[in-house]
Amino acid sequence: MQRWRTRIVVRSTDVSAARFVFTGAPTRGGASEASLMAVYAVNALGAPSENVVLE
Repeated sequence: MQRWRTRIVVRSTDVSAARFVFTGAPTRGGASEASLMAVYAVNALGAPSENVVLE
């Protein structure tokens, strides 16, 4: 579900100008949903890391 949501947001905007704010609670594995979506946005979808913020 997080990958789907992340793809939608990255696909729907200009990644070089947008600020992405990811939110989400910790998962069973310990990492937060927010951090998982941020890593996916940067590594798989090409969002600039300087445009990504975790809440």
